[in-house]
Amino acid sequence: MSESIIEDTGEIKPGAWGMKEIKICSCFLSGKDLLETNTNNPDYIKVVECPTNFWEDSIERFCYVITLEKPRYVLVVTNKSFKENIKKEWNKYGIKIVSPEEFKNTNIDYDFLYITSGTQIDEKIKKKFSRVIENGNYNFNGENINFQTSLDFIVKENYLKYLEKYLNKQQYLLSIYFEDDNVSHRWIDWWKNGRGKLFSNNKVECVFPCTGNCEIQNHLDWSSFNEYLGNNNQRRINILRHTGITPIQDFARLEENINNLYYQQHASYSDPFFSLLMNIDPFELGNLMICQILEATLLNVLVIDERVAQVLETAKSPDEPDVELEKKLYWMGIYVAKSVKINGQSFNYIEKQNTKMVEVDFSKILNSSDKNHYCIEDDIPIDILLIHATRLNEIYNEYKNKTKNLSKEEFVEEIKKKIPYVIVHSGRGKTKGDIPSNTPFLEYSIVQKYLIQEPSKFYLVQIALGTKGGE
Repeated sequence: MSESIIEDTGEIKPGAWGMKEIKICSCFLSGKDLLETNTNNPDYIKVVECPTNFWEDSIERFCYVITLEKPRYVLVVTNKSFKENIKKEWNKYGIKIVSPEEFKNTNIDYDFLYITSGTQIDEKIKKKFSRVIENGNYNFNGENINFQTSLDFIVKENYLKYLEKYLNKQQYLLSIYFEDDNVSHRWIDWWKNGRGKLFSNNKVECVFPCTGNCEIQNHLDWSSFNEYLGNNNQRRINILRHTGITPIQDFARLEENINNLYYQQHASYSDPFFSLLMNIDPFELGNLMICQILEATLLNVLVIDERVAQVLETAKSPDEPDVELEKKLYWMGIYVAKSVKINGQSFNYIEKQNTKMVEVDFSKILNSSDKNHYCIEDDIPIDILLIHATRLNEIYNEYKNKTKNLSKEEFVEEIKKKIPYVIVHSGRGKTKGDIPSNTPFLEYSIVQKYLIQEPSKFYLVQIALGTKGGE
């Protein structure tokens, strides 16, 4: 660890490849400049003696201790002046306050951009953020700065305002079945305590059904769950631990005969998202978690990638071998293109006919006279497009040659008029010329992981919206 990796001659020192890999990964995770991997005295990783009481056999061992970056939640840009100690306190909790001038040279890897009232910023940088709150009037001097006040700011001043446009005039019922009464009781207590009732006009209601063995009276149990759902007109978002649940029938979202079902996810404890959910204390992070779940469930994703489509022709859900993976994704609001049409030209990715995969008509996406979102099945708007770089180039060239001679960046801007978030992915890295300069980029391995290997819309949306695009 105390040796450099690259010699003064520019050659890589041979040997100790495993240690070099640990050092490089530690540097990356710490948020340090990757040139720091060559230092002889790294401050981001230490080798220390591990206390013997950590192990049942009490054998002495050493361990690696690495530094990790704190979460970066909100970047606040304001023309108001704040004392340095105030800014430092907020920064402890992942909230950084900068002036418009400082903003130009600040790391923008934050979930939210929060712009205070009367503050003007560089529009080019602003467009790199997926979540933007404008005309903010929060009083950063007004309260004791601690974990709870910072969390309230993140949830109430950022997530709630951001989610309003997706909730619109609809009402939603979020149901989470843990199949663990102790966990359910904790969330029920949190909801009854009023901590989770964040949304005005009862826009969002939460229920946490117990098992049939629950000993507490008046708790909604699993046996009466479907009857309860049938007695309301809210759009339904169901996240259900699938153990013991009868495999759900094939259905189309938002049909009347399924009582406005908007999102359905079967999960197991091996699912990273559901495991996280099972282990969260709602009285600490419940509000943030519910907001992130709503974001992931309300935003609809379209995937254009022939590799994904071809895998889904035969793939089963990893934790439900009787369920086709394409249907599981469909129930979660992830739509995969089976074909794309543009200017009368069709690009077909699969041969399977009886499928939940969709046909995408780019003439509708690029129709400038229609100002509405691009919709699947006529009434489900697409919010995020994940598109393979090769397929984007293919579609762009067809449009450019036969319709309008736009640059690739201008072409992407036309798509964004109908689908707000466009992310390009590739397995070859960010090769020059393939990726438009105004578009975020993801490695295909990430898309593959959360679509095929460990299907999770929660993580897919979090990663997609957190990806910053452009040069």
